[in-house]
Amino acid sequence: MASRPAVNDALAAFLAGDYTSLRAAARAFGVPESTVRDRAHGSKTRAEARTSQQLLSVEQEEMLVRWILDLDMYGQAPNFAQLRAMAGLISAVSNGPSTVGKAYIQRFLKRHPEVKSKLGRKIGNKRSREVTEEAVRGWYESLLKILTGRLIQKDHIFNMDETGTALEDCGN
Repeated sequence: MASRPAVNDALAAFLAGDYTSLRAAARAFGVPESTVRDRAHGSKTRAEARTSQQLLSVEQEEMLVRWILDLDMYGQAPNFAQLRAMAGLISAVSNGPSTVGKAYIQRFLKRHPEVKSKLGRKIGNKRSREVTEEAVRGWYESLLKILTGRLIQKDHIFNMDETGTALEDCGN
C-alpha cells in the first residue's frame, strides 16, 4: 500500500513540472501510477472517503485530540473509558449515539498517531525526592504558559490533587 505523503509528493512533483508524466513521477516516488492518476483526477484517500461513516466529524476528532494532549500535558491523561465517555458525549451533542464501542479507541488511535496509549505506573518514594525547587518552578512556568496561552482567568482555576478536582473550597 502506498503511503499518503509519497503519493501527494509524486502528484505535487508532476504538477510542478518536475516530471513530464504521472508514470515517471509515480515511479520516482515508488508509488502505484494508478493511485497517483486517481488522485490527480480528484479521487479521495480511503480515510477521506470514509469520514462520513465515522462517529465524529474531523473537527470533533481534532477537538478530542486536543483535549487528550492537554490533559496529558497536565499529567492527567484520560484512560480508554474516559476517552470513550468523552467521545460519546461529543457524539450525543451532535445528535449521534451517546455510547461508543470498544473498537472505536483502536480506530481513533490509528487515525491519530500523535496520540499514543501509555501504561500507568505507581508513584513511590522517588516522588518525594524529586520535588525540588527547580522542578516546582518548572511546573509553575508550564502552568503560566498554559494559562496565558489559553487565556484562562484565575476564577476558572480549581483545587486538584491525585484524587480528583474540588470545585469549591474544601473543609479538610
